[in-house]
Amino acid sequence: MDSAKISFNLSNASFGANAGFDVQVGTPAEFTSVRITVEGKRVCDGVMECNGAKFTAPEAMGPVTLGIEVTRVENAGAGQVTLACFGTDGVPVGSTGNNSSSSSSSSSTTQTTNTTLAAGGAAGGAIGGAIGAALGGGGGGVQATRDSFRFSTQGVGDLSRGWDAWIIGQGRIFGGSLSGGGFEGTVGAHVNAGPNAKIGVLLSYGDYSITQGATTTNTSALTYGPYFKLAISPRYQLDGYLAFATPSYTTGAVSYTAARTIGGLNVRARYDIGGIEIDSFLGLRGFSEALPAASGAARTITSYTGSIGSKAKFNPGAPLRPYVSLAGEYNSFSNGLGTTTDSLAPRLGLGVDYTGAAGNLSVNLDGGQLFQGAQDYGFGVTYETSW
Repeated sequence: MDSAKISFNLSNASFGANAGFDVQVGTPAEFTSVRITVEGKRVCDGVMECNGAKFTAPEAMGPVTLGIEVTRVENAGAGQVTLACFGTDGVPVGSTGNNSSSSSSSSSTTQTTNTTLAAGGAAGGAIGGAIGAALGGGGGGVQATRDSFRFSTQGVGDLSRGWDAWIIGQGRIFGGSLSGGGFEGTVGAHVNAGPNAKIGVLLSYGDYSITQGATTTNTSALTYGPYFKLAISPRYQLDGYLAFATPSYTTGAVSYTAARTIGGLNVRARYDIGGIEIDSFLGLRGFSEALPAASGAARTITSYTGSIGSKAKFNPGAPLRPYVSLAGEYNSFSNGLGTTTDSLAPRLGLGVDYTGAAGNLSVNLDGGQLFQGAQDYGFGVTYETSW
């Protein structure tokens, strides 16, 4: 009797604890062999053994490879080998016959990826911008296009005291495939570490509500870590930070906590060209976030953003000074399941600075891309004064 052998491997499969699948062999006489494996380990081997076999994950697993190998009798009928998946509560969620379980899992992990990228990206941009502004980066870089509210001790009292404390609040609105927004409040303090360097510590709290379709996720995180500034010359400076957080996420009845490491490094320069003040920057920021199985699949998401741009401020010496900022951002992220996505997009900012006896006031509007298909926008008012 002639036969035909068929092998199929499904990569990047994932199961929550106590989730799995039931195996059903329709019309067993039409098969001479059936073998099912998970990550190379046998679930069942043989037509009769596989018909009615069941796989239950003892703990969260993923990504893993699901192997299906069958040998059919030549010219057999329409018999099928079906894997009927069930969730952590034992309720069936679909089968491999119509890909319903695969689609559900893919949708869940995609939403989690997008939420993580939005929250982590917003936090990284806000913290990096706050540090740049607090260290006198001249508004170059991300902070040139992030709305904020700032108070600082810089310039108060004895300038030789060698320390400075600051607090900056920033907000974001999401667009495109996402909606919602949030706020990031960052405080810090640094001391002189020699004539050309400063070192400090930061503490930042972010709270965001992110909606994709009909699904809304609320997330918050307390971030902490060191930062530094090195004055390379009167014109150039290098600054950076490394911070840590355990962000919490809540989507409906599902809640979980992740582990995030976030950092950034920037080179900044200031020029005066024809009466126009130019603040330029070159930077790299990114984060890595380890997600638990409750997020849909245990994995680590990574995101990196390289940026280059300038801010031009006009009308020197006047109390009212308009400005425009333009940056190019290259984003690359991995969803932790074998897929990496790259994109290149501009970020544009417009605003006006006003200097008065009571302090400095700035009003700005900006927009850019978080990742392909999703944008973030901001309208902000920044007031800076000494206390």
